Amino acid sequence: MKSLELNWIRNFDKSLFIPEVVFHSLNSASGKYYPPEKKGWLYDENGHPYLMRFGVIVINPNQSDKEVPRTIAHEWKHHWQYFHGIKFEIPPTNLFNRYSYMTAIVKYFKCSRTESDAIRFEYKHAGMNEYWKEALYNFIK
Repeated sequence: MKSLELNWIRNFDKSLFIPEVVFHSLNSASGKYYPPEKKGWLYDENGHPYLMRFGVIVINPNQSDKEVPRTIAHEWKHHWQYFHGIKFEIPPTNLFNRYSYMTAIVKYFKCSRTESDAIRFEYKHAGMNEYWKEALYNFIK
């Protein structure tokens, strides 16, 4: 699936390739971005292949309908970052073992320029997850 899920977000930069969108269960995330690969496929739960040549946005289907556009906005920003040569800064994964969930979420977005940029883009163009809104509001505004 390409066009239906991304028509609205593509208006922010029409020069970018449209990535594939895959609905696939993720353990602890609402979405994930896979940058393009010249040769490579990503398979969904039913074994359907998706060509990775233009990148792939994976959306966890276990989220509400309100969350899907937020996830798309967030992962689209990572797609945009990739094509603008911005190196991804991956936050430490042990934050969630060391801090309460809300404290870890704030630290997660504060310690990575690329995640900070993506959460701000998500908030501006698709709204904010109500659960995180209070914790992140002052940070993203």
